[in-house]
Parts: sequence; C-alpha cells; structure tokens
Amino acid sequence: MMHRFSEDKDIPVSIHKKLKKRQLEYFFTGGMPEAVLVYKETGSDRKISE
Repeated sequence: MMHRFSEDKDIPVSIHKKLKKRQLEYFFTGGMPEAVLVYKETGSDRKISE
C-alpha cells in the first residue's frame, strides 16, 4: 500500500487513521508475536494477559 505514496505527498486521512490504529494495537500488545496472535484471534485485550 505504501508504495503508492511518495514523501512529498500526504497520506490520506482515512489511511492514516487505519495505520495509527494498527500502530496503537502493536504498542498495546508489546509487539510480542503470541500477544498479537491472541489479540488478532479474539479481539480481546483481556485475553492477552492470560
């Protein structure tokens, strides 16, 4: 997706929001593969700490 954009153009707001949401999810799970997988499969942040 990012290959369609260049440094001199702004990323559309809708795409920026999606990227920011994914980044926050990554930060929240700590980027740990197992935690990311649990979050992806369940959609629950509570299941990550179990």
